[in-house]
Amino acid sequence: MNQTVRLIMGYPASGKSSIVADLLRANATGYILSRDTEGGKVIDLLPKFKEFLAEGADVILDNLFMTVESRRPFIEAAQEAGAPIECHWMQTSFEDCQVNALNRMWDRYGCVFMTMADIKAHPKARNDPNMFPIGALFHHRARLLGNKKKGTPSGKPTMAEGFSKIVKVPFVRRPITGSLDYPYTGKNRALILDYDGTLRKDAKMLGGQEHYPTRPEEVKLLLNRADMLRRYVDQGYMLLGVTTQSGIGKGSVSEEMVVKCLDLTNALLGFDIEYHYCPHHNFPPSCYCRKPQPGLGIKLIRQHDLDPSACLMVGDQKTDETFAQRCGFQFVYADEFFGRP
Repeated sequence: MNQTVRLIMGYPASGKSSIVADLLRANATGYILSRDTEGGKVIDLLPKFKEFLAEGADVILDNLFMTVESRRPFIEAAQEAGAPIECHWMQTSFEDCQVNALNRMWDRYGCVFMTMADIKAHPKARNDPNMFPIGALFHHRARLLGNKKKGTPSGKPTMAEGFSKIVKVPFVRRPITGSLDYPYTGKNRALILDYDGTLRKDAKMLGGQEHYPTRPEEVKLLLNRADMLRRYVDQGYMLLGVTTQSGIGKGSVSEEMVVKCLDLTNALLGFDIEYHYCPHHNFPPSCYCRKPQPGLGIKLIRQHDLDPSACLMVGDQKTDETFAQRCGFQFVYADEFFGRP
């Protein structure tokens, strides 16, 4: 019997559809079963799966399958039919899945949905099963990893489940190609800047209650900022700002005041830096825009046709460095870039 059954598992936006397409090119016969096309719950695919098995057809199961329980009925059905079932496990990292999800948003809708509220507000995206908030990725990561303290089992696949083999599918970052409606060239470069601790002083050093300014009197530039920025502008770099302003979400500063302080920072520098900020509280994670999540970086890449490898991010925190890595930017710490005061 040459019947082949493959179960594809992995995080949302891990590249499962691309792997399925590759498998079909190698073998054009058989069926694909996925909630994306069939709707309903994963278990609702089982009756049709059994029908295909009875026909002796090849089948590809394309879903998340992040727990042993979700896979068990399909493995048992394959065993009863005498068909070996392979597990193809996507090795795409949690972080790369974020980047994939964000680029897919832009390819389809020309924007990045930072929160679930943003998705629900869009007339088309809210009905798109491939649009999901960052919380969904955290949820599925927890299901895959399990939690010994809570008694939650790992969802990582094992041969003991009944698979004929387990194939770990490596992730390869494919170049951004854009879409017909939202093309991408990657022809531009930018200097991407954090604000607090990078361009302006810690507001607590100026008598403030927070590390970020909550009033204009707490905005003071660090040394040598404007001169260094001018060098990069003269070389053709855009100046773009990415800053976390969680005080808005915490209620310690108004959004209006955050904007006023950012505009004042730009005025003192003498540059009209296009800045973007995350206003959300830091826990629980609810948005793609809080660094080190890459939401604001992907937005800038797509909005300004940036070549990530030609862009330089300057920040003062490890989260800035991680953010840069996830987006594909070069990174340098502020003290090294501007020089220590």
